[in-house]
Amino acid sequence: MNLQKAQNRINELMSNFVTQVKGSTAMGQTDINRVSETVLIPLFSEIFGYRKLRNLNFSERQNFPGIDLADDSSHVAVQITSTPTGEKMKETLRKFTDHQMFKKYDRLIIYILTEKQKSYASDTLKQIVGSSFSFNPEKDILDYRDLLNMIASFQIDKAMTIQNILEANFADGKFPLLTIDHEKPTEKVYLNLLEITFPDTLYIAELLTDEKPSPKKSRSRMKAPAFPNKPPTTAREKVQAALAELGLKFSMDWEAYENQIITFHDLGDHSLSLSQIVDQGTVTTLNPEEFYGIDENYERVFKSFLGRCMQQKLYRRQVQWQNKEKLFIFCEVDGLPERIEKWSTDNREYPRTVYQRTMKNNKPDEILQCKHLAFRTQYKYYDNRWYVLIKPEWFFSRDGYRKDFFSSDSIDWLKKKERNSHVANHLSFIAHFLKYDNPPDLLKGDTFYPFLKFGSLASFDTAPALDDQSWNPSDDKEDGDTMNGINNPLLFEI
Repeated sequence: MNLQKAQNRINELMSNFVTQVKGSTAMGQTDINRVSETVLIPLFSEIFGYRKLRNLNFSERQNFPGIDLADDSSHVAVQITSTPTGEKMKETLRKFTDHQMFKKYDRLIIYILTEKQKSYASDTLKQIVGSSFSFNPEKDILDYRDLLNMIASFQIDKAMTIQNILEANFADGKFPLLTIDHEKPTEKVYLNLLEITFPDTLYIAELLTDEKPSPKKSRSRMKAPAFPNKPPTTAREKVQAALAELGLKFSMDWEAYENQIITFHDLGDHSLSLSQIVDQGTVTTLNPEEFYGIDENYERVFKSFLGRCMQQKLYRRQVQWQNKEKLFIFCEVDGLPERIEKWSTDNREYPRTVYQRTMKNNKPDEILQCKHLAFRTQYKYYDNRWYVLIKPEWFFSRDGYRKDFFSSDSIDWLKKKERNSHVANHLSFIAHFLKYDNPPDLLKGDTFYPFLKFGSLASFDTAPALDDQSWNPSDDKEDGDTMNGINNPLLFEI
């Protein structure tokens, strides 16, 4: 049937679309979202019937807070993003409500260019919007699968129209406006994937239960419950409560699941605090692959465990995990108002300001704002190798940790000033910082963390060469580092 053929072709072309976005996102191509905004206009117009949909970033020559497309006659706004996290959803809704965009648009659609999460915290999202407008995560957070479900009910004429739109953009398997002539010279391209290695031995053991009391547990060592207001519910909370009950503490680089603990620390070492709350008869050693290779659930647990190890490693180097925002932030050192890290490339050393504290003019003893270089991480397993995916970010705090009220506006302003070269420079610095640990110093304390080591950024040599100044010219006379005010070189293409 012609209808079935059209639906199959639409499915294939939409898959090309999503694959292109995933690949470009992994390579750090920050312009991919803007190109997608233009491509989606005719598609959304046909599927949803929004005939006057336009790109606000082009038509209004500025970024609208929280939205990219809009149809004023239908009173609908659309945010396009490749970031599917709950934090991104909350950030979008906060911007939309804080700037009172709901007065002009009755509905906000958040379209995920890749794949949305299985679920979102509906109560939290609805709490953000309050009574200002109606937002249903199940109906208003969409990805390509939702579009395909809608298209499946269309008649042949409408399905063919959608197919033609997709054919025009994705028939050759390449993203529009990014088509490359492969006969041109090639250049080396670095991805934002940093290879990560860890020990060959993973320790696993079962937690002690009430039926298996610790032989070293005594009344004199029992402390107040770790969770006095409520009993521990998660596996991690149960471990923390068990440690607290014995008056013990331990670092964060372990993970708990199904009444078991996994860690790179030797759980058979009786001097280890963590060993006091596990059944010594169950201590087992595994090659990490024997654990994460079982299935997707075990791989997910192992990724979470790597994240805990990363927190511990960076904590020793004054890079703190901002739990609410789910990112790492460079913090102050020795109470100084500015932190400068030195790093080298091409046999040259550069200073990098990673933290700045600004005081109020009228109240010099009070903090106005703290600016932090920051980054997000994900853990990926490709071709039998582990990588940490690094996404450079900025963070503004009011006290060195807690998010400043104007943080989002400050970040928006800063990102408008940045170009791909700045992002590349940030990424290269962060990769260098992770790879080259500070050497142990007996006077200042040993900052070396033994369980995680990093290699180089993943790269390939066959990317078609691009003239950066031709396709992405600088708006400023000096296209330098935005935090240092110096003209650092572009270290790699993204």
